[in-house]
Amino acid sequence: MVRMLCAMIVVVCASVCHGAVERWAGEVSLPGMKLEFTVEFTPDEGGDGHAAAISIPMQGVAGLALERVVYDDARVSFFLGGGAQALFECERVDADSARGELRQSGQVFPVSMTRLAPDAPEPGPRRPQMPERPFPYDEHEVEYVNAEDGVRLTGTLSVPRGDGPHPAVVLLTGSGAHDRDQTIFGHKTFLVLSDHLVRAGIATLRADDRGVGGSGGSVPDTTVGALAGDARAALALLRTRPEIDGDRLGLIGHSEGGMLAPMAAAEEGEGVAFIVLLAAPGMSGRAVMEAQMVDLLEAAGAPEDFVARNSELQRAIFDRLAEGAPEDAVREAVRALVEAQAPPGTDGATLEGVVDQQLAAVQTVWFRSFLVNDPARWLARVACPVLALNGSLDLQVHAATNLGLIEAALTNSADVTTRELPGLNHMFQTAQRGTVDEYALIEETIAPAVLEAVTAWILERAGR
Repeated sequence: MVRMLCAMIVVVCASVCHGAVERWAGEVSLPGMKLEFTVEFTPDEGGDGHAAAISIPMQGVAGLALERVVYDDARVSFFLGGGAQALFECERVDADSARGELRQSGQVFPVSMTRLAPDAPEPGPRRPQMPERPFPYDEHEVEYVNAEDGVRLTGTLSVPRGDGPHPAVVLLTGSGAHDRDQTIFGHKTFLVLSDHLVRAGIATLRADDRGVGGSGGSVPDTTVGALAGDARAALALLRTRPEIDGDRLGLIGHSEGGMLAPMAAAEEGEGVAFIVLLAAPGMSGRAVMEAQMVDLLEAAGAPEDFVARNSELQRAIFDRLAEGAPEDAVREAVRALVEAQAPPGTDGATLEGVVDQQLAAVQTVWFRSFLVNDPARWLARVACPVLALNGSLDLQVHAATNLGLIEAALTNSADVTTRELPGLNHMFQTAQRGTVDEYALIEETIAPAVLEAVTAWILERAGR
């Protein structure tokens, strides 16, 4: 749910084939995982160099341009700027393979590459739950406007075939700017969930977040309250559709979306028939982020004093934001945390680049509003039935703590169901540890038991 402070590691190497576009598949050996990628080398028009672009299916990256590309008979290297600041150099082993190293922040990671045939499919992680068209239901591209600020949003309305009108749900994504499928590490979480619901007779509306796809606006420049307004605008659209039953409308929110759903439901009153909260916070955004840092560091095996020091530095950043401290004071606090987390030997330019990025992130309109938003005051106003689920291995939104707070705050609803599901992580995948690096490695997108539980609960309350 919450934004993580991390750099994307991507690398490339290849042997040379002058005058032709070449595709290579490879992997970076990272601690505990392999990061797969492909790279395409394209000769410059003048024939004196190459451009290169990388795709990383696990991270939803496609065609990212690379810098300072050297691609000749003996050497391949390039530099990835931005937050990664990664330099890769390799040598050819033979015509169809190459080996090299990625150097980033004082660390070195091995890389292996294999040249792909021209007609080879794009490699990537297996996602066996991915629905395949044609679907046994109808899909409609829709647009609607948040009347509060005029931002236009685009999405997909999926409707069961047969007699209507049908119950419907709006799917609300977690934090960050996601597409309508909530694509994360190659998993299209909301497409999988939507497909299961629609096949059971429940229509769904899933939309691109602000600044993604055809949607206008920008998530960083938007308050949490305005994002809840986007959910209300989606409900307003559904009420105009003859195939949708306006008296059987609900909201399903994952992570931050589970914070937005009660906000929208509280304002809509009887206009919302039910809400489903998936890994939703029951505490303020600040409290969630503070607990998350501790849980993730402890799961990674960090020493107790390291965890305590990082927590102290994180709180200092939040304190300065809350006090309205000037930018240089906030920057000083951010730099202290970045330095504490940086690997030994990280150069000053790299550190300042990360500080710049994180300073910009914590000063956005969204971040400031998220920190202070307290779900309890919205949950107390919700009168409709509520289902709240969380996984026991969730390290981003602690299950027992947040489910307890949600249940305690729902004083105005007579139909509340909360369940902690054993062995599931923040994405509701069957996991071993619950750490973020597992999300990409696990082939399962959503545990089937979760799909069944959500669908059955909705049908009991909104079915015919």
